[in-house]
Amino acid sequence: MEEILKNYNNKFDLYGDDWSKIFDLSHSNIEGNKIKKIYNGNLCIDFGSKCGSLTLYPRSIEIIENGGLLLQLKQIDSNEVLDNTLIDLLLTILNHLIIILRGCSMMKISIKNK
Repeated sequence: MEEILKNYNNKFDLYGDDWSKIFDLSHSNIEGNKIKKIYNGNLCIDFGSKCGSLTLYPRSIEIIENGGLLLQLKQIDSNEVLDNTLIDLLLTILNHLIIILRGCSMMKISIKNK
């Protein structure tokens, strides 16, 4: 999380009361229509529920229903909820995303050095 905030601070927002205990955030939990707008069209990284380890739970469903792209840690029931082919596809997409983000970081570093 520190690396993401360091490299993408102006393009990344972190929400959650627990995160605000670790990082200096100008906001914590946001609810209602505002959160729906935040989810829509954005990549939403979700580390899962603190109440359990299910793939689909209220927040993950809300992200999907409001047009967010859900990037989530693999949960206990992921193989049951998601087809193995879909899991393989998602892992491939995640690997490509990591490569793209690394490339963006390298571009940012080389631009700063010029």
